[in-house]
Order: sequence, then structure tokens, then C-alpha cells
Amino acid sequence: MVECASTPNGEHAVLRAQVWRGESGFDRLRPSWLAAVARMHRPSLFITPDFLQLSWQHLREAGDEPWFVAVHDGGELVGLLPLVLRRDPRSRIFRKVLIHMGQLAGDRPGIVHTVAADRVWQAALAALAEQRAHWHAMDLRELDETAWPVRSATWQAAPAHASLQSQVLPSTHAGYLRIEGDWDSYLASRSRNTRQGYRRQERRLQETFPDLRIDVVDAPDAVDRALDRYFALDAMSWKCEAGVEFWSRPGEQDCLRALVRHLACTGRASVWLLAAGTTDMAGLVRFRQGSVVYERCSTYDPAFARFGPSTYLCMEAVRQLFGSNCDESDVLGMAEPLAERPAIQAWYPLQRRTLRLLTLSPPWWWRPVLVVRSWWASRCAQSDATLVPSVDPLAELERVAERLHQAVGPQDPDWGASAQVHEAPRQDGVTAPSASRERETESA
Repeated sequence: MVECASTPNGEHAVLRAQVWRGESGFDRLRPSWLAAVARMHRPSLFITPDFLQLSWQHLREAGDEPWFVAVHDGGELVGLLPLVLRRDPRSRIFRKVLIHMGQLAGDRPGIVHTVAADRVWQAALAALAEQRAHWHAMDLRELDETAWPVRSATWQAAPAHASLQSQVLPSTHAGYLRIEGDWDSYLASRSRNTRQGYRRQERRLQETFPDLRIDVVDAPDAVDRALDRYFALDAMSWKCEAGVEFWSRPGEQDCLRALVRHLACTGRASVWLLAAGTTDMAGLVRFRQGSVVYERCSTYDPAFARFGPSTYLCMEAVRQLFGSNCDESDVLGMAEPLAERPAIQAWYPLQRRTLRLLTLSPPWWWRPVLVVRSWWASRCAQSDATLVPSVDPLAELERVAERLHQAVGPQDPDWGASAQVHEAPRQDGVTAPSASRERETESA
């Protein structure tokens, strides 16, 4: 168990951070985890135990291990950072990479916190730094740009953390809409071209398909059939051929089915389908947490692209939010800024920018390379354009490591073997060491 002061001036009580490793952490922490989420202001769906446990069950890879950094104030859980230690035996240097468990199937997961988020982040990262001998890289993506880890380098300043090397990179952009006033006022606030395009789509659809309808399916025993229709539409899109989103790896579709089925039991998931007769034209999967609605994913049949069915369905779904108790619609993360996605920006004028924290805990023989690389990066302009790497930093370093490996020989076999690991009992009696989409929409 690691103790650390959560604020430099010592005005607050000391928070204790403990790293739990293994699947037993789900059951051990679940009661206090649920209680902490219930006390949070606007918690993200992608940080809740139900969402993360189902994501873990369907999307984990061989060798993955859950890590839970639990932060306590006295006997109360006030923060939690769920991670996955991902092992890659093919790697020369970064064989063990920590990622946010929310990265498996979610967006912008953040951290559970019932006290100031900065204090929880400080305690959690200090605990992870103490366990740095057991991981080689920590890759936390989609962190809010105001989050403490990406705006503060002080957590590395302590002598115990001096061996860590961090870099902040751009991650995603997310469009969102505040639900205020009524639909007519919102539509009137859109550009003239957007309004005219939407009304033209609506008129053409209704004239061409007199039996046009929208099926909203939110009953737990009916969502599987609705998802069958959704995936049949998605199979006709470019995403299936390209092997992205739900066609990228085994388990993606099963994971979505399990999530929608489970969340529908508490009114937090629904499937929307735009249809005429027996023909489906577009589909939308929507999640909800509190007063925030997540437009999780959408698709359409390319045969109907000229009618703009996906945009029409999504905006009809947004129309239903006005007058409800929802106050935000979120289209989740995209790689490009909204300015490069005019079809989305036309409807979602606000943007959240997220960042990626890449922290390396390399062996001794690799550190001189990182020092030189850090010095060179400091010579570059600190604009967004220069921050965007031409290749993934980990992949780039792996290629350099391959060449370095050939020159200096194999890695130190004792790398990380001397670190002290605290033992935490699991519920099953076994002890374990304790010590993270792109949305498709067609132009109007």
C-alpha cells in the first residue's frame, strides 16, 4: 500500500493508494466502486463497473491482467483508476503496457473521484510510479485536456520517479450539444444550408417512402433482434470491408450486444432504426448515463445514401431529447477536429479535445536514447501540428530498440526483478501482487 500527500501544501488529509491486480478486483471493489460512482457529479458511463467488467470479459486479450488503483480517504473509497496490463512478447522493450480499461470499448473514461480529481490522480500515479518495475509503458488515452496528468509534470519530479519519461500527445476530438430550449429554436440556430438540407432530406424521405418510420427498441428481450438488424446494415457499409469498429476483432459485436442488453435493463441503452416496410435504411445505438446521452455508433445502407438516412435518424433522435431530462448529447471521440468533419459540426457546435499521456519506464540501456529524443522534441515548436506524431511513438521506439538490441545484446534479464511488490489477498483465497470511434455520418 502506498501513501502519498495529495496536495503540496498539506491542507488535505493524506490519501492512500493501493494497486489490486487480478480479476478478483472486480468483485472486491464493486460495492464501494458503485457507491463512489453514485456520489460523483456527472460520472462517465465508461468508468462504471458494469460497463468495464463486460468490456473486459469480451475484449481482453491473452496475457491481459486487470490493475485497479484504489484511492482511499480513511476507510472510504474516494477514487479508482481501472487499468489493464497488456503483455506483448513480440516487443523488444515495451513488453508490458498499462492502458485504461475504458479504452477497451469506451471513450474518455477518466477517473472515479468523489474528492478533487487532481488529488486522486496524484495519489494514483504515485502508486503506479512505485510499481514501475512491473510495467514498461503507460499509455493513457482520451484524457480531458484539463486533467491533472496532462497539465502537470510535477508527479515525475520526485527522485523516485526520475527514471520515468512522459510525453503528451493529441488524442481525440468529440462534438457535443447542450440540450437547451426547444427543437425549433435549436434548428433555427443552425446555418441556412444545414436547415435547408435537413428539410430537403425529410421531405424526400417522406415522399419516397410513405410508410417511413423509426423503431426505437429499448426492451432487454428485444434489443438482440434490433442489433441483428443494425449489424445487417453495418455489414453493407465500408466499415465491414475495411475491418474497423465492430468488424475489427473478435468479440466486438458480442461486447456491444452484452452492453446493450445489460444497460437496457436500467433504461440506459436503446437501438434506433429508420425503416420503410421491411427495409432498414439506417441505425443508431444510444447509451445514457444520468442526463448525458451518448450517440454510440451509427450506420446506414449505402443504397440509400442520397437520402441522408443516418443524419436524418440521428437528428430525429436528438429532437426527442428536447423537453426531456437530458441536458447533453455527445457523439464521442473522433480522430479529426470538428473543423474537418463539417457534417458533424453542422449539428454539434461544441468540441471537447482530449490528450494522450505516454509514460515510459525503460531499462537502463534505453534511457540515453530517450534523453536525446526528449532534448530533440524540446527544440520543436509546441503547436498541435508538431505534437501530432507521424507514427505511433511506441512503434517508433520499438523499431529503434530493434536496432539497438542488435548492437548491445539482449535486455537485462533482471530488469524489474528487484522491485518490492505488496501482496493483496483475493476473494478466492489466492494472493496476487498489488502494487485504459470514429463516428460515420454522411454529408447532407
